[in-house]
Amino acid sequence: PGGVLHLDIIPRTGAAIWRTADGLYLVDAHGVEFAELSGRAARPDLLLSGDFIVGFPGETDADFEDTMALVEEVSYGQAYSFKYSARPGTPAAEKQDVDGDVADARLQRLQALLTTQQKEAQDGMIGSLVQVLFEKSGKRSGQLVGKSDYLHSVHVDAPEGLRGEIAPVRITGSASNSLAGVLAEAE
Repeated sequence: PGGVLHLDIIPRTGAAIWRTADGLYLVDAHGVEFAELSGRAARPDLLLSGDFIVGFPGETDADFEDTMALVEEVSYGQAYSFKYSARPGTPAAEKQDVDGDVADARLQRLQALLTTQQKEAQDGMIGSLVQVLFEKSGKRSGQLVGKSDYLHSVHVDAPEGLRGEIAPVRITGSASNSLAGVLAEAE
């Protein structure tokens, strides 16, 4: 194995999932296929991530429900989600905003689903062996933090000399936005 096991999929309004005999395909509003999701058949450990904006001008209840259905079907392992905020000078800034309370409720609902999916993905990694690129010191003395090949932050008790290096790590725990592990050599 090698490379990142992470695929970023950023859907737009009007995107849809098509299920075929060959697998799942994410298709944009014009019918152009931009991601085949059946890669999970070949790589069940593939983690999908995305970015979502809710409450953008013109977003209908149906648009939002389509987004929720997409998130449920795809099952994102990581995602960023935000409420739309107008940017002066852009075409969208001149359009009618979605009611702030509606946008807040949509964001809370989406984030609850994404958080559940992320937690399930991270919990499923406990016991697995991942490669970690150590980037910086952790909060505790003797701890390093790095990124796994799934782009998760991983906290490990490790010598400072591993900073900038890649090492195998056995995942031992999951927190809200990171994983804990031990160096595989230290097992």
